[in-house]
Amino acid sequence: MGLYGSPDVGNLYTNPKEHKEPKKPKKNIYKLLWVLVALNVIVLALTEVTKDHILTLIFADSIIVFIVSIIGLIYNGVKKNSIQKNLLFIVLSIVIGLLSAFNMEPIDTVDGISDINNVENEQIGQRKNPAKIGDIVSLDVIDSDGLTFTIEVELLETKRGENAKELIETINDFSGGPGQDKEYMFAKFRVKNIKNKSSEDSPLHLSWNYFNYATSDYKKYTNSALISGPDILDTVELYEGAEHIAWVCLYIKKDDPNPKIVFLDGEGVWFDL
Repeated sequence: MGLYGSPDVGNLYTNPKEHKEPKKPKKNIYKLLWVLVALNVIVLALTEVTKDHILTLIFADSIIVFIVSIIGLIYNGVKKNSIQKNLLFIVLSIVIGLLSAFNMEPIDTVDGISDINNVENEQIGQRKNPAKIGDIVSLDVIDSDGLTFTIEVELLETKRGENAKELIETINDFSGGPGQDKEYMFAKFRVKNIKNKSSEDSPLHLSWNYFNYATSDYKKYTNSALISGPDILDTVELYEGAEHIAWVCLYIKKDDPNPKIVFLDGEGVWFDL
């Protein structure tokens, strides 16, 4: 107040009120955008730059911006600040996210899985990519009666030359032996009858003559080694669910560096020995 109670219009006798500058809105959202841009550049520099990679990053960025904008909207609403920019970024993040999602290539998981299975089935056990010890090959076979079976075939172990001496001592060779330029090759197989696809309850007849020798340069010979022994495969009947493990004996060339066994005639299943 001035003298005699008059109002102090000029602030001569009272302290003037401090004039506070309005706080400038924080630009956290803009900082976030620059951080996302920097991260995207780093990710693209470390990976292959493709259309799907770019769209995936944009989609992920839009989700982050959407979440941050929602949090900012709630905060500014409680503080009674302007929420226009928050609404703007929410709308933009939704639009950009939907556009990037619609332009991505669809992932066909069913076709992808079936394609992988087809490739594996075509490769393993074929002449140019024979199965090895431990590989399990599934296939359908038709026996002499015209019945179809789904079976598994697996090579477990091989013995040749000096390593085969113990087995040679236990066998009876009715074919007269391998001869001078050949030697014994023993291969232990596991064969399982997975399913009988016919309506009859009939067994699969498994025999030693289902296995034939093929050379490194793909000359295929019919198995002529008529061998018997305690663990040698003879003829066995396998009903659905049954499996059998036994040795198969072949005569192979001594100088053959990479002999093979072919299970069944025709296309058959090829195994590296």
